[in-house]
Formats: sequence, structure tokens, C-alpha cells
Amino acid sequence: MGLYKQQPLPSGRMGALWTLGTIKDAVVLEFGSMGHMIYARRWFEQAGYNEEDVKLYVTHLDEKDIALGITDRIGRALDEILAEYRAEAVFLIPSSVPEVIGIDMEAICEELSYQYEDLPILFFPCGSFSYNYHKGIETALYELLKHLPVKVERTEELTCNIIGSCIDLHLFEQDAREIERILKGAFGMKVSCVLSTKADVKSIQSMGAAQVNLVIRSEGRKGAEVLKKKFGTPYLLGRPYGYKGTLGWIKQLEELTGLTADVKFIEEELREGRRAFENIAHMLEYFGDRAVFHAGGNADVVQGLREFACGELSLKEGIFWCDSKEYEQANLPFRTENELQLILEDMRTGILMARKEVQKKVQGNTSELVTERSINEWSFNPHTPPYVGFRGALNLCARWFEEIQ
Repeated sequence: MGLYKQQPLPSGRMGALWTLGTIKDAVVLEFGSMGHMIYARRWFEQAGYNEEDVKLYVTHLDEKDIALGITDRIGRALDEILAEYRAEAVFLIPSSVPEVIGIDMEAICEELSYQYEDLPILFFPCGSFSYNYHKGIETALYELLKHLPVKVERTEELTCNIIGSCIDLHLFEQDAREIERILKGAFGMKVSCVLSTKADVKSIQSMGAAQVNLVIRSEGRKGAEVLKKKFGTPYLLGRPYGYKGTLGWIKQLEELTGLTADVKFIEEELREGRRAFENIAHMLEYFGDRAVFHAGGNADVVQGLREFACGELSLKEGIFWCDSKEYEQANLPFRTENELQLILEDMRTGILMARKEVQKKVQGNTSELVTERSINEWSFNPHTPPYVGFRGALNLCARWFEEIQ
């Protein structure tokens, strides 16, 4: 691993843990060294989850296990866990050690499945050095949706699933709640499962009963394709930012499902935010070069914020980047830490939304406008305003104006 001034890009293992650890009634078992789960447990605690919510275990390894490829610890650890906790699914992940020495974890998982016939035991191949956390999240979502959902009848009431709500994003809980609020108000639609920050094993198994899936990050597309193939469930990929962006998102959902949104609900939402939006849009015209918007982080988040800030509010376009080579686009390049360091040194004015560690590199920047949760970020209040949807647009307008004046 190279040297980093801010923080290294999290691994695929961390992405998988962030996705799997929040699923209730399941346990995550890692074949790895003692202490491997300490950092992961702390991160879940910072995100607002306690020990009852998150069941993370590690087998431990010693030199003999590594040298001889001994894997007995996995079965023994699982026996001990299931003797104390009635799990409805087991998620088995490798650390980097078994990946490097070539342990066939998939075969071990299959063997354990024969031993525990009625217990889903899934393997998640996210321990190698070639995976970053985006790939880990994508793999975890895909494997969950490939193996857990079962054939069920469609619900009579309008229902949907949200795919891609993970704890790496800032305001992950608030954004999912705002989407739920809009769906209920516009369509009378109920959210059955929020994968993975508000999910349990049974709700994932029943995901095939929903009329539509809403994928709020690109890492969830592959899993949504599986559900579309297995159950014929259509899906919408996108995050609703701003007023025009949210209206466009609702229009896409109408076209996808054949439903018609409640006009009164939408008019009331627009009326509530119109005065603040129009005043802020007018006042921003007087800030000149200070009315510049910069953003970096998750590609879906950055693109959505950019379209709202620069397309709808007419802020000047600044510097934009994403944190994953796999998801970079022509107008949204991936930046290494060294490249980003050079760019940030000359940044002095405007609004910057990025991780806290990145913001600290900009002289005088004390902003709390972050896109992703940092290593030391705590989530104490789940009821703060979101970034997405109608209420998110109102929140961003107010906070951008406070930042720039």
C-alpha cells in the first residue's frame, strides 16, 4: 500500500462489510486475523448502529493455519455463533490472507450449506487487493440479490424496494427517508426494503413481490438486473436532486410504471420551497466569482449535485471529480490523491462539497457540506434534512447561500 496524506481508498472488504453489516437477522463471519472487525464495528457505531444491530465475527488465524491452509476454524466459529444467536442467514467473507494463499472459500461455503440445510450461507469474494470499496458494495448487493430473494406473489398494494442505501454516503438515512416520503405522497407507494441500511433477511427474500425497484447508486444496477431477469421487476436508476431533478425523477417513474403522480402533493411541495429557491437564485447572481460550485466523491452524488447547482441554480461550474476509476465519465474524471492535492492548493473561493479530509486541504474551508462519511464522522441525528428530493433542494439552497455569503 502506498502512502496517503488524507486516507487510503477503502478496500472491497470494507465496502462489503458496510453493505452486509446493517442487515438484521444475519451474521457476517470473516476468515481472518484477530482484531479485523474492530475498525468495522467502530464505523457502524459512528453511523448510529449498536451491537444489537450489527453481528460481525472473525475466526482468527495463526501461522499454522496460513502455512498449511487449515480452515477448520470457520466451521467451529460458525457452530459457536449459531449456538448463541438464531441467525436467518450467514455471510462469509475472506480477509486478504486466504485470498493471497488461495483458499477455496466458495467450496467451504458450499460444504457448510450441506451441514446447515435450512440456513442460507453466502460467500462474498471481496478480500483481494484488486477490489476497492465500490466494487465491494457492487459485489455484495449482487450476491445478495442473486441468492436471497425467492419467488413470491406480487403485493396488492403499491410497493417498491430501494437498492443502494449504504453507510458510506453522508445523510444516507435521511436521503432514503425523503425518497420514501415522496413515494408515499406522490403515488401512495410503500417501500418494502431499503437495501441495505433498513433491511432484514426476510425483507430481502421478499423483494420479488414489489412492483418496481429504485436504484440510487450505480453499484446497485447489476443486482437490479438480476431481479428484473428473475421476477420481471423494472427498475429506475438515479438520485433525485433539486426541484427539476426530482420532478424529472417522478416523471421517469410514471413512465416506467404507468402510474400517475398526485398533482396536489407535487404542487404543495413546490409551493413550500418556491420562495426560498427563487430568492436564493436571484441573490446568487450578485456573488460573482464566489458563486462557483465544486464537488467530489461518489459519482452519482456529484453528478446530481452538479446538475442542481449549475444547471438549475446557475452557479458557475468549478472542479468536479469522482473517487472511482470504474465510474468516471468524460466530464467527471477520477482523481488520485496527488492530482487532487495540486488542484486544491489553488482553490480559494466558491462552494466545495467533498469529504472532510479533502475540505481541510482548502485554505480557510470549515464547511460541513460533505458528500461522503469520513473516518471520524459520527451520525448522531437521523432527522437532519436530506440532500435529495424536495426537502433536500430546500436544505441545499439554504446551506449554499450561508456558505457563500
